[in-house]
Amino acid sequence: MEIPINAMSALRWERIQGDRVYIGNHLAATLEGDKARGFIIRYPYKEGNGYAPNITRALRKIRIDYWSRRGL
Repeated sequence: MEIPINAMSALRWERIQGDRVYIGNHLAATLEGDKARGFIIRYPYKEGNGYAPNITRALRKIRIDYWSRRGL
């Protein structure tokens, strides 16, 4: 998976390992899909999935959801 430089935020301790997205030490979500079809976002802590047409939007949705749950 090719990730644009502006998609990740080092200041928020974000990283992708395989299909898993971590923020700090916490698993924030898993991604399924590719550049042509878009990405399905699977959250480990709630029912339902999300969809984003590209990796940048997928990471943005994961980030917003994660930090809103943390109350920050």
